[in-house]
Amino acid sequence: MENEYNIADEIRRERCSRGLTQAEAAKLAGINPAQWANFEQGQRIPGSNNLRRICIGLGVSADVLLGIR
Repeated sequence: MENEYNIADEIRRERCSRGLTQAEAAKLAGINPAQWANFEQGQRIPGSNNLRRICIGLGVSADVLLGIR
């Protein structure tokens, strides 16, 4: 059985693998730090514009964050 996909977990995993704090990652992505925290906690799901910003800020493709590896 395949593991359940969760974009919040993927965002957190990628940020942590780069040794960034939430505030640092949010700044790189041009996103409000509170909004970033909401994405990582699964309280909000990033729309296409924010997903793009997160990908650029973390230097990953959307495939990684969307679990399409």
